[in-house]
Amino acid sequence: MTGGETERRIVLLVEDEPLIMLELQEMLDDLGWNTAHLASDIDKALELAQREVLDLAILDVNVKGRTSFPVAQILAQRNVPIILATGYSTEMILENYPRAVYLPKPYVTSDLAKALEQAMDRAPGDEKRRRA
Repeated sequence: MTGGETERRIVLLVEDEPLIMLELQEMLDDLGWNTAHLASDIDKALELAQREVLDLAILDVNVKGRTSFPVAQILAQRNVPIILATGYSTEMILENYPRAVYLPKPYVTSDLAKALEQAMDRAPGDEKRRRA
């Protein structure tokens, strides 16, 4: 964990590829983040986005042929910082979610660490956890 922090922040992780999800969980754990909420489909992600206390969300843009934009919309309304992970163009992402951080796939731990820092820097307010 960086900066002498002791609190493990809560992340919603939305990813449909099991190996990528596992690798991302390990990266987050190494960086001191708690991936308490996992979703491999949009319906589960929508449910978690609406009801859970979250510090940040990492969303794969394309989840089993559906975009994660409806999830991002809910999270944006709740002021939860968002990282959108994709190999696709950033134009639509930046246009619709200007405070979201774009994380190009494939990525390594240092890329993720930078994206986490950027997302938290862009987060509105001083809240540690965004409540439903």
